[in-house]
Amino acid sequence: MMYEDRKPSGVVVKEAALNSPLVLLGENRFEEVRYEGTFYTANSVEYPTTANGAIGIVFGYQRLVHKTDSTRFVTRCYLATWRHNYYPYTTCTANQYENCNYGATTGLQIKLVSIDSTSSPNNRREILWWSTYNEDASKGITTRLLYQDPNRAVWQLNTAYRWRLFHHPSTGRIRMSIHTVAKEGAVAEVTTVVDTGDIFDKGISGGQIGVYSFAQWNTTFSNVAVRCLEPENHAALFDGAAARISLGNLQGMGITRSFQFSAWIKISEAPASSYPVICTNKQTNSQTICISINS
Repeated sequence: MMYEDRKPSGVVVKEAALNSPLVLLGENRFEEVRYEGTFYTANSVEYPTTANGAIGIVFGYQRLVHKTDSTRFVTRCYLATWRHNYYPYTTCTANQYENCNYGATTGLQIKLVSIDSTSSPNNRREILWWSTYNEDASKGITTRLLYQDPNRAVWQLNTAYRWRLFHHPSTGRIRMSIHTVAKEGAVAEVTTVVDTGDIFDKGISGGQIGVYSFAQWNTTFSNVAVRCLEPENHAALFDGAAARISLGNLQGMGITRSFQFSAWIKISEAPASSYPVICTNKQTNSQTICISINS
């Protein structure tokens, strides 16, 4: 069970019971976004806590209705999940340990998750628990691992961690950092626990955001804040002479069907003959397709 409390300093969310995977989502959808907050898992004599679960965040959450069956839908999102310790699944053998695809490994992971409503509850649970999962269309579930912390840094009980996420669907850039803050009087010492660096993936163009917990109770998410950002994908500036961008071929860009493009063009005067906007390379038969501005 999760509950939410809104305070002047931000939203506070707490998981008050041990459960299977839980996600609490905000109502609004975001594209370019900065998303940050603090999570803290308490352990005390009164409320003893084990650290076998996972905590994290969700962003780019989408629920898409199937185009031919309105009762069927697909849930897609980016999931950032962080574990305190390695926890093997029943199908792992002892000598597989960290390399077992079916185990839940330590360290921050970011993955793209897709779950079809036709999949079974057990399969949905497993896809979130396992470190990696091979695509299995027959089960209606897929994941794609985008990042694994090479240092496998873990979170500790009774420690507050501040996360900060930047998601720019316009360029596909994702970056997440987690750090602790220790105060000595008026001086704050910030220690970075993990920084993913820039990750690029354009699988999801934005969506809802939220917090995530899997079998890890007594965790509080506080000071949760969101800020909309400007798109990073700005127009290209050409000199009107030799400047150009080579896009490669359609196969290299992953285009297998019809597509469209758009361009905003500012010219000082009408071209004397033809002003090319986009052209294909000349083929062996010397034929070229060009879209141009003509005088």
